[in-house]
Amino acid sequence: MPPSAHILIYVIMGTTALQVLLFIIKKRLAPKQPVAAHIQQQLDLTRRALDAAPVAMGMVDLHGRLTFANQALITLWGYGQAGDMQDKALVDFFLDPVEVIAGMQALKKNRAWQAEIAATHHDGSRFQIEVHAHPLPGHDGKPLGFTAHFTDPTERRKVEQKLRKLAYYDSLTDLPNRIMLQDRMNLALGHAARLGESVILFTLDLDNFKQINESLGHAKGDAILRQLATRLGKTIGQGDTLVRWGGDEFVLLLTGYQDEAAIAREARRILDSVSEHPFELDGSEVFTSASMGIALFPRDGEEQETLLKHAETALYEAKKHGGNVYQFFSEPLQQKIVALHQMDVNLRRALRQEEFFLAYQPQMDLRTGRPVGIEALVRWMHPQLGLISPAQFIPLAEESGLIRPLGKWILRTACREAMSWWNAGRPSLRLAVNFSTQQFRQTDMLAEIESVLQETGFPAHLLELEITESAFLENMADAIEVLVDLKTRGIQIAIDDFGTGYSSLSYLKNFPIDRIKIAQTFVRDIPADPEDMAIVDAIIAMATRLGLELVAEGVEMPEQMQFLRECGCHIMQGFHFAKPMPAAQMADFLCRSWPMQSTDGAQASLHCP
Repeated sequence: MPPSAHILIYVIMGTTALQVLLFIIKKRLAPKQPVAAHIQQQLDLTRRALDAAPVAMGMVDLHGRLTFANQALITLWGYGQAGDMQDKALVDFFLDPVEVIAGMQALKKNRAWQAEIAATHHDGSRFQIEVHAHPLPGHDGKPLGFTAHFTDPTERRKVEQKLRKLAYYDSLTDLPNRIMLQDRMNLALGHAARLGESVILFTLDLDNFKQINESLGHAKGDAILRQLATRLGKTIGQGDTLVRWGGDEFVLLLTGYQDEAAIAREARRILDSVSEHPFELDGSEVFTSASMGIALFPRDGEEQETLLKHAETALYEAKKHGGNVYQFFSEPLQQKIVALHQMDVNLRRALRQEEFFLAYQPQMDLRTGRPVGIEALVRWMHPQLGLISPAQFIPLAEESGLIRPLGKWILRTACREAMSWWNAGRPSLRLAVNFSTQQFRQTDMLAEIESVLQETGFPAHLLELEITESAFLENMADAIEVLVDLKTRGIQIAIDDFGTGYSSLSYLKNFPIDRIKIAQTFVRDIPADPEDMAIVDAIIAMATRLGLELVAEGVEMPEQMQFLRECGCHIMQGFHFAKPMPAAQMADFLCRSWPMQSTDGAQASLHCP
């Protein structure tokens, strides 16, 4: 240890320590240098070093008097100079002398003393101070005095508060986050369990928030979330909890409700607070709604994780009903979700193990009696469950994103099997393939179609993509561009299930569409339903005036066929003509139904092996 360090320590110890200090200095100083001058120089340097230190430091003797205070300590207490504080009793600087005396007793027993206590400034004002004191033992182990440093906890508390806010609160909305929710749920569930009460968990999610973000930008999306947090906060009681779970999802933890009808009324009131008033965005207004899932403790679960999972399950179901609705969790709902999950697992396996196959249904032209097109329809043969309806697995495939690899497989397989018919001498007919909304919005859609056509050799002008109205009405400008690109390649476009989704028909004039397909929904009840008959008649008249071809789906009875023909629709498909059939049967059907001219002018059938 250098001489200056010894000086720093023993200055704090007091007069007795200085005698020892003089002995050390005599040993270490050069013989020609005056001892007194050197000591004074080192003392001055030590004093300056202590005064320059940013930490408030002091020394107390065994009688509890302050014998040393550096400049930081003098400033902290609001005194002018060291002399104003020196030799005063330590208890005079604090409001609780009992605690200070107890601390001095601990120091005399060679124990450290640490406390946060109230103190008084020189002007009499009060403040909190942290004390960290330690004894300075002599050679015999007994304390010669005590050192202490003092800290104002204000800044530390600000930092701690900031860290706590970052850990437990959402930075965008200032609401509690999911970590805080765990603590609140622990308290609420424990309290409810002791009193035999219920706890209600609402999970709330904005409807179509992704579209809001994409159309207005994330900054305005964040502004909506902040306004929503304020709006929801006004709907809950003082003892309830509102949490931003993440993204546009919020969780509400409510107590005091026992009756399910009252819970339903509260859910509707909260949803109405979202949908009935617009969100203000820089002078413009945006209306949106929310969906809600509800789980009850202890009925729907007794643990946090279970309740949250069940509320999420109910929310998932609510969103499927179009938004602005709430859904209670129930066991049948859980069974349905489990079944859907198992279906998803099976669907992924089926893609890997090639359990899908295509069936084909002809589109018949009543004017010639010949097929003019063939629609490819996917089927799933499950190894244990047997044939599964597309109505069961197609929506799930669309929701999970599996429709993209499945759709590509359908397109490739249909083109390859159709090419095998054409190469075998069957007539080259239009091949219709359903194209999902997700496939239509893929950025690499055109490249993928071209790749399949090149791979299979299928001619582009014989390919027809059947697309529902929802696929391109969301962004009509981009949709027109994509459709024009398809048309320049010779690919034909048909609107599938026409009239079931949107009432606006302006796109029929603006989009490069070849034909529309009258939905089976309208054909099914002909001739029993006059309204469906009127709708079909209007669709046919409109399409005819616009120069669009028509195909009627789901024709199963002669009366339906006759009505459609009288209205001006001549191309139809349905069980009345042929059920969907595997590829091999479709090839035979084409042979039987397609007459050809022989060399002598007589009609003959195609040669069918």
